Amino acid sequence: EEPEFFAISQKTLIVWGDKDKVFPLEHGRRLHRNLPNSSLEILKEVGHGVNIEAPTTLNNLITSFVLGVS
Repeated sequence: EEPEFFAISQKTLIVWGDKDKVFPLEHGRRLHRNLPNSSLEILKEVGHGVNIEAPTTLNNLITSFVLGVS
């Protein structure tokens, strides 16, 4: 059975670290494949703590996403 969040139809930004050992990158790719209005941003050399390891990059991605959606 697929998770309920696969029914999300709104634009969705997925930000994933390519070195995430808690939830490997394949999880992010699966989310992206199953959310038709999603975009996947993969951060190189970043693990699970995207907000700690790459705060400026994350902030820029979120800002661009929000400005593009509104």
